Amino acid sequence: MERKRRSSTGGPIGRRAFARHAGCYIPAAILVMASLPSLAQAQFLCASTVSGGADGATAGTSGVACGPSASAGGTGSIAVGLNASAPRTYSVATGANTQANGTNSIAIGGNAASGAGNAAFVDYGAANAIAIGNRSRVGDEGFNGVALGNAASVTGAFGVAVGSGSNAKASGTAMGASATASGDSSSAFGASAVASGHGS
Repeated sequence: MERKRRSSTGGPIGRRAFARHAGCYIPAAILVMASLPSLAQAQFLCASTVSGGADGATAGTSGVACGPSASAGGTGSIAVGLNASAPRTYSVATGANTQANGTNSIAIGGNAASGAGNAAFVDYGAANAIAIGNRSRVGDEGFNGVALGNAASVTGAFGVAVGSGSNAKASGTAMGASATASGDSSSAFGASAVASGHGS
């Protein structure tokens, strides 16, 4: 025997009537969900709760900031670590005091202090640049530059410096500890190697 559902007034509700009644809620639910902010635009903040308080991390649209005073101001940027800063679009800064200031840049390698010559640092004009390692840096003219290693430095566009203390200028390649490619488009390979002439 089929049980009849009863309305609020005590009368029975048939299957068709119940379906019509329930169907009213579906469009309403869709409208509520549509009015919610898009998850793609959300911010994600991590709180390390220093001394039980908020850590002051801030993030822009679709940004991720984790750590005391970490700042991911650029759209889709990521800042992880104490005072880590990623102010430009899609930039990534990981490690205490790291700064990825160029658009689409990456800085990884913390230090007790911030700024060039301390934690990993990419300057504002160095879009698409990468600095990985304590004291690694890519200067303001280092568009597309790559500095890998402790104190590795790139000061010109398309420069590549790999190794502790290595240095490269525009389109230069320096690979090895303290290797220096100081001439434009020059290449220095090996520890303490030096290439100073243009295209050398």
